[in-house]
Amino acid sequence: MTKNPYIAGLAAGGVAALLYLSLATGSGMGLLLFYLAPLPGFIAGFGWGVRAAGVAALAGTGLILASLGLTPAIAYGASLAIPSVIITHFAFLYRLSDQTSQQQDQPGEPQVEWYPVGNLMLIVALYGGLLAMMAVLLLGPTYEAYLDRVGSQLDLIISKATEAGFFKKLKPEQIGHYKSVVQSILPASTAVLWCLLAFINMWIAAHIVRLSEKMSRPWPDLTRIEFPYKSSLALIGLFLLSLAMPGIGGLILSGFVGAMMIAFLLMGLAVVHYLTRPYPARGLILFGTYIAVFFIGWGAIIVIILGVVEPLLQIRRRANIEPS
Repeated sequence: MTKNPYIAGLAAGGVAALLYLSLATGSGMGLLLFYLAPLPGFIAGFGWGVRAAGVAALAGTGLILASLGLTPAIAYGASLAIPSVIITHFAFLYRLSDQTSQQQDQPGEPQVEWYPVGNLMLIVALYGGLLAMMAVLLLGPTYEAYLDRVGSQLDLIISKATEAGFFKKLKPEQIGHYKSVVQSILPASTAVLWCLLAFINMWIAAHIVRLSEKMSRPWPDLTRIEFPYKSSLALIGLFLLSLAMPGIGGLILSGFVGAMMIAFLLMGLAVVHYLTRPYPARGLILFGTYIAVFFIGWGAIIVIILGVVEPLLQIRRRANIEPS
């Protein structure tokens, strides 16, 4: 395995571009590979540092530019290349605290404080909201233009799907209702999907780098991740504003709400993992929780609420459960 970050970055950028281009095949496997496109950039960044992530970003964007043109290259850079560099930069920030290590082999040395994982997750959510905002403004930039652009695309999709026999011919009122729902949830859905893919690929990349013993940062206890209490207040405020604000402003805010909800969903799952440590049936409880989150809508909402409440009430700190 090479120690040169530039070689690692070039290789990662090439693989990421190929994964991104696999969507053009139109197959299910191509879609799955497309979802893994962020993975090489994160592996390069987590294993070889921010320089490798930067080289991977430039190499991948250059290959997409040469293959598909300027617009796809911009989309690739904004959605895959830039985030890997930003996330890598923050993931490996650290400072030396005033407290000294208590280890016998390193007496008196200052402790290393790494950038909090919770803050890193909020950065990912913020970026996901910004991407959704960019998508809305590109489709708009006015509310009427946004509705017209999305509506025309939906008309085309419905027409082709009907001709292909995927569903029976819809009545005009049914089409209107369907279009209205999609237009209203599209920004939030875009942010949710991007954040989910970002978090999943980050987790996979971190595990791969950890197994290769190239991870310079110690593995954190993910059940103890923390968000500032102001983040919960921010989500509640953004949610209420998105409902109250009409037009393009409400759509933009809904994108940030969707992105933050994914971060707080993970916080809620961290709380469940932490609180179930003492129970013998922990595995069964966790299995049921994940089934409820992914297959029952109310399950995800309950876990998100738990995640929002945690920074305000400090449930885990009150429980004070010792690690198993």
